[in-house]
Amino acid sequence: MRHDDRRLRQRAERLKRTKVEEDLQTGCWLWLGALTSTGYGTVNVIVDGKRSNTTAHRLFHVAYTGDIPHGETVHHKCGSRACVNPDHLEAISQRENMAEMFERQALHATIDHAERTMEGMEDALRDAFSQDHEGEQ
Repeated sequence: MRHDDRRLRQRAERLKRTKVEEDLQTGCWLWLGALTSTGYGTVNVIVDGKRSNTTAHRLFHVAYTGDIPHGETVHHKCGSRACVNPDHLEAISQRENMAEMFERQALHATIDHAERTMEGMEDALRDAFSQDHEGEQ
């Protein structure tokens, strides 16, 4: 796949019309076609006369943004694996990609812990309030 291949851009445009739905809240272009077992869009391409599979976000990145430098991977800035919006994609090193993924996982774990703590506090307050007002009814 090369950025200067006009057929690639035409293919991306066609796929955008038929296999992509825009999420108006997030701006993500969500891939509606086949997904890998890990949730990434997958698409067939012909490279050097040979048919192969690639991820949809790689195809869209190359078609709209440019070639992926050697040793780099396409990262979803939005965190949505099914997103193919070129504005949400960037080529970065695998190391940077993994670091960002671990940061995102840690953030989600912190949020989950805070939500469970808040639920526990709400339950405790509800129980305390109902015990304080038991005889009032």
